[in-house]
Amino acid sequence: MKLGLIGEVLGHSLSPIIHEKLFHKLSIPGRYDLIEIPKNHFAEVLRDTLTACDGLNVTIPYKLDVIPFLDDISPEAKTIGAVNTIAKADGKLVGYNTDYFGFQRTLRKIDAKVNGKTAVVLGHGGASSSSAFMMKAQQRSASSPAIRRRWTPISAPLQKKSAASVSWTTPLLKERQKAHFS
Repeated sequence: MKLGLIGEVLGHSLSPIIHEKLFHKLSIPGRYDLIEIPKNHFAEVLRDTLTACDGLNVTIPYKLDVIPFLDDISPEAKTIGAVNTIAKADGKLVGYNTDYFGFQRTLRKIDAKVNGKTAVVLGHGGASSSSAFMMKAQQRSASSPAIRRRWTPISAPLQKKSAASVSWTTPLLKERQKAHFS
């Protein structure tokens, strides 16, 4: 079995170590690779990677970009508008959003009583969007405002996902962000 993680910068990822240990523990012959894809070669490298691998995890900045290359996506991924896992099923490439189910499972495991309450979602990236959607879909939260630290305008799809959004920043944080993203 050949699996991997695609993204632009992956040097920080522990995914290969985690998956290799799981393969060993479960006696599954396989490997898990980090596949860094530069934006200017995304389409060509992704096509080759989809052919060579049995499944992939997807991270920034490609959670939206992979969708046109897939045969189908799960209802949750379609609603959220982002894919973080690609699997081959019956010869087709199917995209999923596992953050949705991961958050749902966490709430169940800790027996969180959030039905009808306001849940504050920190951030507006993939996992926070998935969490806000899951709570809304399960009617676990009356509203899910998003608190974020970026000064850029919140995206239109996220505004639809949450009841309200609050932007938080400081002059120092804003200066560091401009330097980082410039």
